[in-house]
Amino acid sequence: MKYRLGFVSNSSTTSFCIVGAKISKGNKEYKKLCKKFEDEWSYGEEKIELFVDEEGEECIIGYPFMDIGLDQTLKQYKQQIIKKLQSIIKIKDEDPLWFMSGEYVSEESMIDIQHEKKID
Repeated sequence: MKYRLGFVSNSSTTSFCIVGAKISKGNKEYKKLCKKFEDEWSYGEEKIELFVDEEGEECIIGYPFMDIGLDQTLKQYKQQIIKKLQSIIKIKDEDPLWFMSGEYVSEESMIDIQHEKKID
């Protein structure tokens, strides 16, 4: 289970799919992101998601998969996400992203990741 920092819907469970980057606790960006998302759940006009694992060892920052264009391939969407993330964190064009899906458990501000796949 991972904690979701920020907005959580009122329903008891809600499904999600995101594409994003994993950031380990040792990365300088980790604390900056966690602090930023304690107060807000979006980054400027961007609708962005941040999840932190229970042990606090890593976080995942990404965008909803439903934002993929009808004419986009997964590779094109990955490149688009990396460009967006580069304005927020230090990430290289060749860094892998992760596709994750699962459910929010709103009473606990937790998520249950049911599927996780690395996108090279």
